[in-house]
Amino acid sequence: MHQMRVAARKLRSTLKTFAALTDRSAAAELTAGLKWLGAELSGPRDVEVTRGRIEARLAEVPTELLFGPVRQYLTRDFARASRTELDRAEEALASDRYGLLLRSMATLLETLRSSTKDSKKALRKPMRKAARKLDQAVAATDGLDGAELAEALHNVRKKAKRARYAADVVQPVFGKKLRAWRTNVKAVQRTLGKHQDTVVERAALRRFAIEGYGEHQNTFAFGLLYGREEASAIALQGQFAEEWRAVEDGRRPGWLAA
Repeated sequence: MHQMRVAARKLRSTLKTFAALTDRSAAAELTAGLKWLGAELSGPRDVEVTRGRIEARLAEVPTELLFGPVRQYLTRDFARASRTELDRAEEALASDRYGLLLRSMATLLETLRSSTKDSKKALRKPMRKAARKLDQAVAATDGLDGAELAEALHNVRKKAKRARYAADVVQPVFGKKLRAWRTNVKAVQRTLGKHQDTVVERAALRRFAIEGYGEHQNTFAFGLLYGREEASAIALQGQFAEEWRAVEDGRRPGWLAA
C-alpha cells in the first residue's frame, strides 16, 4: 500500500506540473482521483511511521524516567488506529471509484502516447514554474516561527517534492546540471520530511498526554518525548537552511533560473 501511495503521489504531481502537455480535463479528473486514493492509503503508513519513531524515542529514555504502563498504552492505541486505517484503505481499493480511476489512467496513457508535444521548450516551461514556486515557498518562511513556520516549511516540502518529481521526468533530456540541482532539492525535501514527522509526532504525544491524564495515568514520558521532538525540529530547521544554500549556490541549467 505504501508503494502504491508513493506511485499515486508521483503521478499526481507530474500530471499537475505538466498539465499543459496533456488533455487538461482528463488530467484534472485523474489528479482528483489520485488525491483521493493517496488520502485513503495514507493512514496505515502514517500510523506505522509515527509508532516506529515514538517507540524508538521511548527506548532511549532511562527506565527510571518511565512511570506507569506507557508502552502498553501506546501499543493499544496504535493497534486500534492501524486496524481502522487498514480497513479504510482496503475498502477504498475494493470500491467502484478505484476501478474508475484505473480506467481513467489507461485512457490518459493512450492520449499521451499519441501526443507530439515533446520539445525541450515544452518541457522547460513547467519545470521552471515548479522551481519558481519552490523559491517562492522558501521566501515565504522568512520571519515566521512556531506553528506558522511549521506550516510554511511543510509547504516548502511539498513544492520541493513536486520540483524533484518534475526533474525526474525531464532529466533524461537535460542531463547532468539538472541532476545536480535535483539532488540538492531532494536533500531539502528529505530534511523537511523529517521535520514534518516531528510535527506529527508532537501532535500525537500531546494527544497521548491529554488522554492519559484523563485516564489517571502518569504522562511524564510523553512530555519528555515532546521536548526532545521539539529540539529535533529546531536542529532540522538549521539543517534545512544549510541545504537550501546548496540549492541556491549549486549547479543548475541556466534556463532553470530564467
